[in-house]
Parts: sequence; structure tokens; C-alpha cells
Amino acid sequence: MIMTDHFVFLHLPKTGGTFVSEVLHEVYATRPTWWSTCVSLFRKGHHFRTRYGSFVHCHPWHGTREEIPPGYRDRPLLSCLRPPLERYVSIYEFGWWKRPELLNGYRKNVEHFETRFPTFPNLSFRDFLHLLHECRVPQPWRHFEDPDCPGLHTWQTLRQLARKPHDWTKTPSPSFEQIVAELRDIHFLKTESLNEDLFDFLAEKGLSDLAFIRKKPRVLPGGRGRNPNSDWESYYDPQLKTLMETKDRGLIEFYSELKAS
Repeated sequence: MIMTDHFVFLHLPKTGGTFVSEVLHEVYATRPTWWSTCVSLFRKGHHFRTRYGSFVHCHPWHGTREEIPPGYRDRPLLSCLRPPLERYVSIYEFGWWKRPELLNGYRKNVEHFETRFPTFPNLSFRDFLHLLHECRVPQPWRHFEDPDCPGLHTWQTLRQLARKPHDWTKTPSPSFEQIVAELRDIHFLKTESLNEDLFDFLAEKGLSDLAFIRKKPRVLPGGRGRNPNSDWESYYDPQLKTLMETKDRGLIEFYSELKAS
């Protein structure tokens, strides 16, 4: 999460947020000082005084709307959004879900984990989706094969960006209209046009020296990304693609409307 005098940026993982964070540090020209270092020792995150006012890059990096401190809750909200099916592939290839320290969580939350996923961490794309839905999606949405149970991307988006995210677990399947009503006050940058969208947003806020954004290359966390010779659609067979399009249908429609606007 990055908080400024102009806006608050909420970083939804694997949507281009690392690029946005890096650009914001460049635009605000954040430089460690004696003051910022001392303040950061006693507060969560890194605090800077810049030519545009305060700039706070705070923990948790992927903070939620609920975690925004009271003094910043009146600021406009900024976030990024990516097509759900493409984002699943990005998460799969990035591989954070393979970390050994997550094993205890899998064993605790996924019934018969070792029996059902004996090849972990070398899982097929479908098994990866199945595992994360069972481990990361709350009840009563956890049934992966049920097309009426919302997908992980829908839940993560609402958990991070909704005002009262856990109220959504009482909704069997959030509709497009419900998602729009919940997220319409957030300014979204689209991953596929991230450079231009971010340039336009910051220019509207009156910030300057932005020309570099248009030509800035992608930023890959840890230097890892999808194989450039493959496209995300190749990870899905027709049955799996239909299932995931149904599970995340409200969010997919929301993204389509965002893209068309």
C-alpha cells in the first residue's frame, strides 16, 4: 500500500502493482534521509517527505481497504486490474504458492492434501487452481468444481478492495451489478495499458516530469514472468476455461466494461 497526499494505491498482487510502485517512487523522488529512516524504525513501512507532500510505502505491501489508516481514508483510491484468467496464469508461473513454508497451511486447510496432490510442488495448472481455491477461498465459496462458487480472483479482489469484504461470503455469487456498486469509487489502471493509464492518472493529479512512464519497460517481481513464447490461453483446455469464466463472470464483465470506458 502506498499513501500520498493525492491518493492511496492498493496493490492487488500480479496486476502490475510492482511497476506502479516503482514509478511512484520515481515520480515522488523518494530518497532515504535521516528523518525517514528514523520514522520507519518506529512505524510500519517507509515514510518520506517529498516535493509533492507525504509519501508512505507501508506494510503490508498488499494492504486492504480496511487497513487504510483513518487519516488517509478520505483520499481517492487507485488500484490495478487484470483479466482474471490471465492473472491465474501469472500467479501459477510466478510460483509463490510453491514455497515450503506454506505446506502447513495446505495440510491444515485442504483435506487429504498429500493424497490428492502427491506431486506438489510440481502441479498441473488445473491442480494448482484446485489447490488454491480450496486453501484460499473462504466457505461457502470453496468448491472448485462448482461453477456457481465465485473464483479466487473474485474473492481476492473483494477481500482487498471492498469496504466490508467478509459480508460478501454471505452472497452465493456476486453479480456484475453488485461488483460495480462495490468498486465504482476506485480508479483502476488496466494491466494491458498500464503505462498510459498511470501517466494519465498522475497528470490529472497535477504531478510533473511524467514522460518517462510512457516508455518504461515492464517490471517483473524477482525477474520472473511467463514464458514469452507461450500465451495465457494455452494453459486452459475448453472445459477448464468455461469453468473459470463462469466462476469469475461478474469480475470478467466488470473488466470488459472498464476496458470499453
